[in-house]
Amino acid sequence: MVTYTFAVLPACSSPTNRFRFSALSHDAVLAGRHVNDISVRVRKSSKNTSTSLSEKEFYNLLINKYLMTDEQLTRNGYPRAVPGEDGLVSIAQSHFEISKSQKSWAAKDDLDRLCSRCHKEFRLDPKGKVVSAECIYHYKGLQRRGGMRGESYFACCGADRTTPGCCVADAHVSDTLNAEALREFTPTPVSRGESDPRNFKVYAMDCEMVYGVWGPELARVSVVDMDNKLVLDLIVKPHNTVIDYNTRFSGLTANQVETSTIDLFEAQNRLFELVNERSILIGHSLESDLKAMRLRHERVVDTAVVFEHR
Repeated sequence: MVTYTFAVLPACSSPTNRFRFSALSHDAVLAGRHVNDISVRVRKSSKNTSTSLSEKEFYNLLINKYLMTDEQLTRNGYPRAVPGEDGLVSIAQSHFEISKSQKSWAAKDDLDRLCSRCHKEFRLDPKGKVVSAECIYHYKGLQRRGGMRGESYFACCGADRTTPGCCVADAHVSDTLNAEALREFTPTPVSRGESDPRNFKVYAMDCEMVYGVWGPELARVSVVDMDNKLVLDLIVKPHNTVIDYNTRFSGLTANQVETSTIDLFEAQNRLFELVNERSILIGHSLESDLKAMRLRHERVVDTAVVFEHR
């Protein structure tokens, strides 16, 4: 039997360890969009030891030791049900979102945005058209050479902090979403009973997003099981016009996304074939993936919480 150990390791700058455009590694599924910051690896033991776990044993271990509490779900920005309001969720700003100094949700008539890349203010077109504007930015943040007292430089190009961006785009993008989307969330299905095979399933899930005119939209959902097998991998066509396919990080091209025949609703239903409300989903900052999928699910192991940066 296979023994699984989760380990968080520093990311290597070697190109061989970076997420490749056309490939989807299982490390990438576990680490999600933070794969450049950490690596979350599933190691297979070469020995058949007495500590090997069945999926149900692993499930129970996660339930008892690593499952997020209600307070943790709320504090980390997970979609939560609003009592008496069917379909409506509340989502608190996570620490990561607060650090970006950008509003997570905006009213329908609020068209003011802050660019997620160059941090300039801009305004959306009320009809959902792409607003052309030069966006000069660095695609990676600042780091320091030689520790905390060292010189700051941009990790993408090595330039110092006073250097203008190394990338140019023809439109701004924002992570702010329309608040009306808070009424579009679907809970994962209820169990069909004790014989439901989804009840004790454990999966790692990651989603890739592209930048649309009204904010990030789902473009890919990938799921691996306890045997490290890719059990679901769907490219999803966004509902709104896409500004940036985020290819450097998502690995997706415009052709892949635009030729997909799968929409968000079908992606949800395909996932529901694997999971119900009792299944456990593992991911790194999984609240972003659930928001992209427009899902509410509460049995979560978040590696960003389990292996919190100190």
